[in-house]
Amino acid sequence: MSNIPMPLLGKSLEDTLGIRTLPAREDGLAEAELVVTERCCQPFGMVHGGVNLALAENLAGHGSMRICAPGESVCGMHVSGSHVAPAPLGSTLHATARLIHRGRKTHLWNVDITCGDTLVSTVRVTNFIIRPQE
Repeated sequence: MSNIPMPLLGKSLEDTLGIRTLPAREDGLAEAELVVTERCCQPFGMVHGGVNLALAENLAGHGSMRICAPGESVCGMHVSGSHVAPAPLGSTLHATARLIHRGRKTHLWNVDITCGDTLVSTVRVTNFIIRPQE
C-alpha cells in the first residue's frame, strides 16, 4: 500500500458523511457501509444521489490505494452512476467495489450499492494512478 501522507485523514468527506470502510478481504475487492443520516438525504428523506457517487468514488479510491506501489497515489478521474432505487433515512447502505481493469496508469472499478437485498445504485469509477517523479 502506498505511503503517501494523508493530511486530511479524519477531516474529509468520508468522515463528514460517516462512510465506514470495511477491512480488506482481497485485492481487487473493497467494501464500505454508510448509515443514511439527515446530512445524506435530499429534501424527501431519501439518500441523495451525490452521496451514492461520493461513497463509490471514495471506496474505489481505497481499493486502488491498496494495490498501488509505494509512493503512488490515486485521483478519481471519472465517476458515472445509475440510481435505481431509493434508500430512506435511517437505512444502511452497503457498497462493494470490484476491480474491472488494473492498468499502469488507470484502475477501473464497478461499485454496487445495496440496501438490504435491493440494488440502490451501480457506479463505474476510473482512477488515475499518480506516480512519483523519477
